[in-house]
Parts: sequence; structure tokens; C-alpha cells
Amino acid sequence: MDIHNPNTTRFTQPKLNKILVRSRLVDTLLNRKDKKVILVHGRAGQGKSALAAHFLQSGNLDSLWFNLSKDDYDHLLLLGRIQDGLKPLKGQRPPTYQDDALSQSLRHFLLALEKNFTKDVYLVLDDFQKVNPFAAVRELMNRLIAILPETVHLVLISREYPQLSLSKIIAERQLLEIDDTELAFTKEEIREFFASLYSLELSAL
Repeated sequence: MDIHNPNTTRFTQPKLNKILVRSRLVDTLLNRKDKKVILVHGRAGQGKSALAAHFLQSGNLDSLWFNLSKDDYDHLLLLGRIQDGLKPLKGQRPPTYQDDALSQSLRHFLLALEKNFTKDVYLVLDDFQKVNPFAAVRELMNRLIAILPETVHLVLISREYPQLSLSKIIAERQLLEIDDTELAFTKEEIREFFASLYSLELSAL
């Protein structure tokens, strides 16, 4: 997708050059890509963002990737910043987000997201731990999840488990979670990493 906002750094996926493809995890994501919410959380350096990018690339999936920062503490500004990555709907002005009409604003945002793509789209929010402390942002995410249409999937990447109300989608089996245990590199992946990137064969593992 061509990003509408000229400030593309907030919408840039990680580069995948010389990064090990975690085939077992990519396959898990592809086999369950229909879930409403995909949560990838674990420690720093476990390849969370690269995994998500490989998933999108391998499945040739449409996506809007947004890199969160600690400056995204205001939920209305955050929603507007994400919206900036989309082309405005023909004949409509960009919405003004207000608390008293938040549900309407969210629906407008989701409509714009759907109209920018011709098939299912994955909204990826990277570094969610940076906004996890902000109650207003968590409430925004809870309300977004509650009204997600079938064609929009939310991907959250975080170093910590998000403080969100996920019990309903868990009960509905609409959450795919990959945690730090699954993200841990297997011996075979470690061997493959050193062999492919450094031409080193590790026999001691």
C-alpha cells in the first residue's frame, strides 16, 4: 500500500534482509490468520516485529503498519495519526475525533481502512508496551476490538502482555497469541541462523 502520510517512518515495517525466517511460527500465523486479534508478545530481541513482517509477506497480506511511541498517550491523537496513513474517502473530509463520538469515529476509521483495501487487512500496532500504561489508549483499543469487522484484523506486538479486555475474544476463540515461550529460538533455528548468516556450523548444540 502507498502510505498517504509523508511522514512514513511511523508506518515502516522492519527490513527483513539477513533475518532468519521462523517457519514454524509463520506457519502458525498463516494457518490462523482469520483471527480477529493476533497478539505477539515477548522479551526484546526475540524477533517479534520480524516475525509479523514475515507473516504478512509470506501470506501476501494487505496491512497498515504503525510504530507506536510514548508520545501516543492521547487516544484521539493516536487514532488520527493512524488514520493519516490512509487515503481520505472520496467526498469526505478527514474526521475530527472527539470523546463524545468515539464509537462513531472508530467506525469511520474502520470504514476508511476497509475502503483502502480490496481484501482482508491487518492493522499492525508495533511496540504496544509504549502505550500500555495509558488508560485512554487501552480503552480505545478495547472499543476498537469490540467492533472489528470480519475483514479487519488487529495485530499487537509488545514486550509485555497488554492490559486489555480480551476475555470475550478468548471465549470466542478469536485471539491468536504467541508468547515468549513460543518465540524462544529452538536449537535447529540457532543452527540455521549461524549457518545461513555466518556460514558457521554449530555441532555442540
